[in-house]
Amino acid sequence: MLVPEAAARLPAAPLLALFLGGGLIFYIVDAALSRLANGGAQFLAMMLDYVPEAMALGALVVGRADVAMLTAGLIALQNIPEGFAAYRELITAGHASARRLWVLFLLMVPVGTAAAAIGFFALADQPEVLAAVMAFAAGGILYLLFQDVAPQAKLQSAGGPPLGAVAGFALGLAGHLAVG
Repeated sequence: MLVPEAAARLPAAPLLALFLGGGLIFYIVDAALSRLANGGAQFLAMMLDYVPEAMALGALVVGRADVAMLTAGLIALQNIPEGFAAYRELITAGHASARRLWVLFLLMVPVGTAAAAIGFFALADQPEVLAAVMAFAAGGILYLLFQDVAPQAKLQSAGGPPLGAVAGFALGLAGHLAVG
């Protein structure tokens, strides 16, 4: 949902650059966090895509409520396994009790609400900026899905398969934009 909305508002070259950049930046952050091995990598990676998604959702509510509802559903479905993985990683690391982690996850709600408010009040009138946020977030989300949620595509300490998924999707998107 993020890519079609971004593609409708951005020229092909910036769209592809932002999409690939999102995948690459999320790879870099994920690799750096994984080296820390403190059990918070999955949680921070989850927050890195949660905030831009909430911003985009807030802006979509203004002009495209129907699209916003579908996008909210897709975001929820994508964040459920990611949140579960982050929770398990933090529990396994032993840095916090289950009760403290529930409080931490509940504190994410106002962060998402604030990001949605920024989208609603600041980005709704700036479709190109919103499209850039959506394209960047889409690249990052695709990377995270293949890195964290699709375990068969994951190699130990290697970002190649998920980056390949981002590049393959970008190539398909470039072909679609060139033809259409």
